[in-house]
Amino acid sequence: MTWLHRIFSLLKNFFQRARAERELDAEVRAHLGLLIDENIEAGMSVRDAHRAARVELGGIDLVKASVREVRMGALLEQVWQDSRYGVRMLRKNPGFTVVAVVTLALGIGANTAIFSVVNGVLLRPLPYRDPAHLVMMWHNNTREHKSQDWMAYQTLLDVRDENKSFQDVAGMTLQWRFGLATEEGQETLQGYWISASFFSLLGVEPFRGRAFLPEEDKPGGAPAVILSHHLWQNTFGADPSILGRTVTIDNRPAPVVGVMPAGFKFMDDADLWVPLAQNPFFARGPRSVRVVNAIARLKPAVSLPEARAEMEAIAGRLAQAYPDTNSGLDINVIQMQEQIVGKVRPALLVLLGAVGFVLLITCANMANLLVARASAREIEIGVRIALGAGRGRLVRQLLTESIVLGLAGGTAGLLLALGGLRILRSAGPAELPRMQEISVDGRVLVFTLAASVLTGVLFGLLPAFQILRASLRDSLKGGGRGTQPGGRTRSVLVVTEVALALVMLIGAGLMIRSFSRLMRVDPGFKADHLLTLQMDVPPAYGSKPERRIALYHELFERLEALPGVKSAGGVTRLPLGAGSSTKLEIEGRPVAPGEEPEVEFRRASTHYFQAMGISLRDGRTFTEQDGPDGLPVAVINEAAAQRFWPGENPMGRHVRFLGDSNAPWFTIVGIVGNVKHFGLDLQAPAELYMSFDQGPPGGPRLAIRTSTDAASLIPVVRSELRAIDKQMGVSQIETMDEIVSKSTADRRFQALLLGAFAVLALVLAAVGIYGVMAYGVAQRTHELAIRIALGAQHTDVFRLIVGQGMRLAVAGVAIGLAGAFALTRFLRTLLFEIGPTDPITFAGVSILLALVALLACYVPARRASRVDPIAGLRHQ
Repeated sequence: MTWLHRIFSLLKNFFQRARAERELDAEVRAHLGLLIDENIEAGMSVRDAHRAARVELGGIDLVKASVREVRMGALLEQVWQDSRYGVRMLRKNPGFTVVAVVTLALGIGANTAIFSVVNGVLLRPLPYRDPAHLVMMWHNNTREHKSQDWMAYQTLLDVRDENKSFQDVAGMTLQWRFGLATEEGQETLQGYWISASFFSLLGVEPFRGRAFLPEEDKPGGAPAVILSHHLWQNTFGADPSILGRTVTIDNRPAPVVGVMPAGFKFMDDADLWVPLAQNPFFARGPRSVRVVNAIARLKPAVSLPEARAEMEAIAGRLAQAYPDTNSGLDINVIQMQEQIVGKVRPALLVLLGAVGFVLLITCANMANLLVARASAREIEIGVRIALGAGRGRLVRQLLTESIVLGLAGGTAGLLLALGGLRILRSAGPAELPRMQEISVDGRVLVFTLAASVLTGVLFGLLPAFQILRASLRDSLKGGGRGTQPGGRTRSVLVVTEVALALVMLIGAGLMIRSFSRLMRVDPGFKADHLLTLQMDVPPAYGSKPERRIALYHELFERLEALPGVKSAGGVTRLPLGAGSSTKLEIEGRPVAPGEEPEVEFRRASTHYFQAMGISLRDGRTFTEQDGPDGLPVAVINEAAAQRFWPGENPMGRHVRFLGDSNAPWFTIVGIVGNVKHFGLDLQAPAELYMSFDQGPPGGPRLAIRTSTDAASLIPVVRSELRAIDKQMGVSQIETMDEIVSKSTADRRFQALLLGAFAVLALVLAAVGIYGVMAYGVAQRTHELAIRIALGAQHTDVFRLIVGQGMRLAVAGVAIGLAGAFALTRFLRTLLFEIGPTDPITFAGVSILLALVALLACYVPARRASRVDPIAGLRHQ
């Protein structure tokens, strides 16, 4: 415990100097008080007495300041000398320096890259005015068990008019498709319907022009549109005279009143914005149409809990006033930052913790390297102590050398992080919010600097005190035969590395096994050889359902006639995308208000189920006879059959949309398999399909089953659609494999990163074991030679070295297993169909790490077993 005594001595000296300076300050203040009293007694005013006393004490203050400057200058000079000496030492040992810098660069670079992501996504404030006061409001739908449900437009107006907590309230719809008329045809764009105060509430001003006026955000108001910066540049050639120019949106002319700044984004990317109240579908529709998301700005004196309490009261009044549509609908208020990044916070914090483990393993490895290098400096340190160098002075010099090495590794790590960020931005999931804001800024640079210095201190302390613990006599003699300076310390470090690596490997193993199970889930359809696209029907077909039906029949016939196409169909919403629910009335089954059956509703074409590969469980799907004049029919999935007709046969039963007594009854003619519409890790919802021909949609998604590579047919399909009508809008062309891949991108991203960090930790741990064993063999050459000369077999020496290495590995595995049991519970929410203490993962990773440790021990053990006794006995 000598090193603890030395630390206490250093701290004691520091506090003694600080106390002496405080005593000097007290003497100066006391003398100043006496002078002030004397000056006041001499007739001076209080102000003049203070001024005169300070003039008299100016000399003392100058002396005191001079002493401090001299001390500070001497300290800086010593630090500069130590730094130059450390650089010279590193230059004299290029092999050690390269290995050390590369090791540190990997650890610090990984930490910098992940911290940059955490900083850009979680820590950096949202790019809006005073973002801490911005909130979003959702319905907590207790009837439908939805924690975040959309609002009706009328509810938004009620909240805006009745609240006392917000400066302003604005609304925006879910992302909407708009058709922009161009000379080449119709271009499909993504945008939002928004309130007039939307941009001012966020505190964002248009780059050109203005925001919407209140009179434009009214039913029947003057048309207007605001363009995004990229649409203005790419489609309109950055025309400076764009303001006031009339464009045709969804067959309706509207003047451009503004262009938003470059890079502006709220929630999802958007090409344009139009006034919210001008959409008659929900602005004048019933309260049951919920497609609006509310945002608001808190008043300065109002807290989030107070706003939530007021919204609960307003929701209660609305439920009493409109029980048919608002019963069971609470209003939840969520801080905007939490809304945008809350879902990804656990995964990012897990990744940050993982790279923290990598950094600790890096520190342990570096400490091992420096302890091994310390034996070569024993004579140097002994000579310096003999010449009068203080122990504290030597500790400071050695720590300065370690910090210089840490800064060199941090600089290289920063360069690695810059390259890693490019990869993360390109390979990261599109669902990761604020990806465009991830960069290396001042906070990241400070983090890298702090990590470099702290790492240098951590891996430099143990070697420094290890050297100072050595006796002066042994240091000057250069050590004895068979001695291993720092042997116990190095063994403890190796055990620590193995334990940390095991925790990392188990975490990565759990994530990889979870992802593997997710990818084996049956989605309910066949994703291979399936091309999908969004089709936007020209406005001329909008008011004539019979024209749309004829258009779809012609379209599907022409697509199925193409070479390489097996079948083609259409649906209003493809799997793994958005949904649309509706309430049903089941014939002969009255229900209480709030307990009505609810299903996901889709319209599908005749060959849609065949094209998607959705299996038929009972009955039939749609046929050509299910037209406008035919019997209204419906197809349900197995989940709907089990939920609404448990133990019964639903075939031939009748259902209709709830709330419309004039709505026709639909006869259930078929049951199809369940489809994972909202994610492979979520349960399939109850679902109802109706025929295209009995209600043709205006913009279906097409599914085209091919016998060849689906992507190769994109040009042919696009050409065929434009041949039918050149105004046909086509967008979102992608294969179903790509859609499935995007739906699992976040889990894949987490598993890949954790796997990469775990492999790095495994390599560092293996290097640590190998280094300790190789160094031990080199130090024990004389001892091993004696053993062999006295009759020890080569296999005995081999087993001896391997046994020593494996004892360290087994100890590390045991400690790591205990740590993994304690820490992997934080992964529970990120895992799918696998527990955080999965025995297969724990056992498999432990065996893998033991095998790697055995491999790391093999080479040193083999070298030890081949020691030549004669040469070894001469070894010093």
